[in-house]
Amino acid sequence: MTRRPCIIHLVAGTRPNIIKIAPLHKVLSQQDWCTVRLIFIQQHNSPSMTTEIFEDLGVLDIVPLDLDASGYGPRIGEIMARYEGLCMQEHPDMVVVSGDVDASMATTLAAKRLGIPVVHLEAGLRSGDMLMPEEINRVVIDSISDLMLSPSEEAMNNLIFGEGKPPEKVEFVGNIMIDSLSSTVKPDLQATLLSQYKLTARSFAVATFHRPSNVDSKKSMEAICELLLWLAQRIAVLFPAHPRTLKQLERWKFDAVLRENKNICLVPALRYAEFVNLVAASALVLTDSGGIQEETTWLGIPCFTFRDTTERPVTIRDGTNYLVNLYDVRSRLDVCLNHLASNAEPRRTRIPLWDGQTAFRCAAALNRWWTADLARSRRRLDQA
Repeated sequence: MTRRPCIIHLVAGTRPNIIKIAPLHKVLSQQDWCTVRLIFIQQHNSPSMTTEIFEDLGVLDIVPLDLDASGYGPRIGEIMARYEGLCMQEHPDMVVVSGDVDASMATTLAAKRLGIPVVHLEAGLRSGDMLMPEEINRVVIDSISDLMLSPSEEAMNNLIFGEGKPPEKVEFVGNIMIDSLSSTVKPDLQATLLSQYKLTARSFAVATFHRPSNVDSKKSMEAICELLLWLAQRIAVLFPAHPRTLKQLERWKFDAVLRENKNICLVPALRYAEFVNLVAASALVLTDSGGIQEETTWLGIPCFTFRDTTERPVTIRDGTNYLVNLYDVRSRLDVCLNHLASNAEPRRTRIPLWDGQTAFRCAAALNRWWTADLARSRRRLDQA
């Protein structure tokens, strides 16, 4: 019995998804057992948050699915309907979703309803906070996935021992985001960007916020601005504003206040390559992002995460990440800045399988699953 190449859909809906999917797309595209298609479901309209990253990561062949609906319910329904239609045309044998965004959850539901196996890349991350939309998505995706690829031993254990997932459906493959990061951080690009923004390495902070809990309230947005104004008395601040955040800053006129300060550089969201190279050259980072916690840990850059919980506790236990809030962070920043004054160079953290080779392990896991599925098909034919 012979079988045609496995048709794999790699689904991405946001910039972090693309960062994780791109290395796997590159590896799978060079293998003859499969045919790979990258399906891009655009959740953001800003080029720096979406299309430009394909150029930065060398992915040019994509299948776009644009969305018209706004609001959670209509958007989920539209994603499911659009993706179901595409599956009916292309008949994929396997769908790989990454992360925890709405597009990943909706395409998982659509694929499973059609009987298509789903693989979750970055499976098993848990914050324990079911008020977070991302946590709901993570739990839903993992609950119906056929294969779960975990970025850390802790995530793997969450699935097997915490939730009772069959061990044969879970593989610890490592952190694929590091594949993209390690190939994108380049000293020559850092030097160009530092000159462009008139910054000195290890003498500036990077700030980026986008979560509704931090930017959709005038009170919290004002507190962020007051913190940045205070920090700017000690160190230069580069503030690449997510489109959502910039909109809120302009709404309440806080952008003008920040721009008046010569030690704060407020700019629109940067391209991925620009952002990670500036982070790599920075002294510290302030954020509410999930992925940046991992990037700063690998780079050895202190990261102050403005959240109550994190689905990436390994970045706290073994990395450089600290959970803080807007009202108690100043004393911790003081300690960090005093330490940095005498220890300028970061020390990179070594976490198991955060080695830039995760895409190869993922591809091998997918191939093993496909080979086992072929064996299962043969047994069914023999029993018929």
